[in-house]
Amino acid sequence: MKKKIAIFVIVVLALSQVFAISLAKITTYNGLKMIYSSMALIESDFEGTNFFMKNAESSYYKDLNVSLFNWIKSSAADNPDKGIIDPEAGEFIRQALGKNEKWNKKGVAIMYPNNLFEDGLILYAVYNSKQKEFVVYAYNLDITKKDYDVYCENIRYYEKCMKNIEWCNWVLENCSNPISEEAVAYNNRPRATMNLGGSYNPSSGVGYGGYETYGYERPKVSERNPNYDPDKVAEAKRILPA
Repeated sequence: MKKKIAIFVIVVLALSQVFAISLAKITTYNGLKMIYSSMALIESDFEGTNFFMKNAESSYYKDLNVSLFNWIKSSAADNPDKGIIDPEAGEFIRQALGKNEKWNKKGVAIMYPNNLFEDGLILYAVYNSKQKEFVVYAYNLDITKKDYDVYCENIRYYEKCMKNIEWCNWVLENCSNPISEEAVAYNNRPRATMNLGGSYNPSSGVGYGGYETYGYERPKVSERNPNYDPDKVAEAKRILPA
């Protein structure tokens, strides 16, 4: 019975994540931009949406919108006493989503003025089942458009630097050796010796009392590495000094 209950709980949790993604809705109403879910907001609801601001494309940094969402969510969790019970929040959400919205009485929503850099106000509304009202947390995003632009420029520069480092490392690894890695591996294969009866003197190479066969793999020392490029290696060293 305990095993069945555990499986049931896992299935319910998995389904809750699916519905959280499918029910998340972005809309605008009365000068505010809003994202809402009847169950929970999660990272994937913000990934690639540019909900708060246009994301600075990066292979190494999290989406700006995901990072801001995580900060809001964790801040509310760490400071539950900072929230204010606001009966008007539920009505605002219901009006924003429309009267026919099926799940518009509970859930979680984030709202902010359309120009976040000018106003900076962000509202995080979470339905409290005990109070039967939304608890609203208010935050002020204290950054300017100039701060944002400088950050995006730094992200792009970091992306370029990391790509250069990856290129340099690849060149140093693949373009330095004039002999191909396959040839090196081939040259390092052990030689085979077979003695079919009798005895054998390794120093003289002479066999006695039987027929001696000595076989070996011929080294391919002349096989050139197709990626070998001293000029590229020199450029990689210039970009990435020791």
